[in-house]
Amino acid sequence: MATKKTVQKANQLEAKVDINISSSSKTVRADEYRSVYVNNVQFGFSRFDFQVICAQNIVSRDPAYKDTLKETVSLLMTPAYAKAFVTDMARVIIEHEEKYGSIEMPPPLT
Repeated sequence: MATKKTVQKANQLEAKVDINISSSSKTVRADEYRSVYVNNVQFGFSRFDFQVICAQNIVSRDPAYKDTLKETVSLLMTPAYAKAFVTDMARVIIEHEEKYGSIEMPPPLT
């Protein structure tokens, strides 16, 4: 359940995004649905869309080899939907931190 602080932060985010996405849609799972682990994302955009390339950083145990980024999926979305996506993700992160505590940022890849 969202606390008053969560609702206030979420409302601040929603005030910046003027998008109405219906929550009354029926959800069905596609036959090709799958779940992938992601610990690296790269972002890009054009005039018409935003792209999120999701990857898994595979650490090499052999010092002679560099770590490998294995790209698993690319998400493409309109600028409006990208903004709505970020707003919803921020709301979920706020709720998660209120329930489980602050999320520490990992160190950058070198």
